[in-house]
Amino acid sequence: MAKVESSVNINAPIEKVFDAVADPEKIAHYASSGVLTDSEGTPGELGSYSEWDYNVAGMKLHSKMTVSEVDKPRKLVEEMSGAMPGKWTWNLEQDGQAVKVDFSIEYDLPGGVLGKIANQLFLGRMNQKNLEGTVRRLKVYCET
Repeated sequence: MAKVESSVNINAPIEKVFDAVADPEKIAHYASSGVLTDSEGTPGELGSYSEWDYNVAGMKLHSKMTVSEVDKPRKLVEEMSGAMPGKWTWNLEQDGQAVKVDFSIEYDLPGGVLGKIANQLFLGRMNQKNLEGTVRRLKVYCET
């Protein structure tokens, strides 16, 4: 399983940041790539889900994100199913007036050895760049 991760400090209340990472409608405002196509349930509650279409290396993919673990407002874990199954983990920690956000994505690549080679050559860097862009835009989103 491949993994990318990034951190950011956000000057906003922890509840506001948690709401921003838990609500698919809000995620659509700052996520790197992807179009929200459906959601069901209360954002940030176990079993709620959202469905997304996104492009990776010129291919249109579909995924479903289902909330599998919640410790509001400190942690949210979503299981990703579809073309690249995996897990998104958000950890939030109050640090004075700021919130330290640690975000990681673990994902399985199709294609066995060829998928692993593609990850080493370009997918891993592309996913890392997208993740870092997402946390930067999350910071702007929450601080405005």
